[in-house]
Amino acid sequence: MTGDVKGEIVHDASCLIDLSKGKLLRFVPKLPFRLIVPFPIRHSEVLDFTDREWRLLDEGGLETLDLSPEQVEEALNIRQMQPKLSANDCLCLALVRYQENAILLTGG
Repeated sequence: MTGDVKGEIVHDASCLIDLSKGKLLRFVPKLPFRLIVPFPIRHSEVLDFTDREWRLLDEGGLETLDLSPEQVEEALNIRQMQPKLSANDCLCLALVRYQENAILLTGG
């Protein structure tokens, strides 16, 4: 990453898919943010990224974080309150709530 880190960006699957389709993944690591993807999103079957695409993101500082039991519980609570959200959406939202200066980048 270049520049000073100004916060964190939690990426969901749809955002990463949109960035890939738009050929914009190469620009993501240049953002002055700590880049995060939840473990379940990284290993989701909807992300059929090539090894090259993952390497680009990983070398740019993308971190894959596992959720704590408290975060998983919060995701389950969010899902009960907002049943139209996907399980992955709830996991991302729960993760972003536990990160300092974080935003959730989502697509669609």
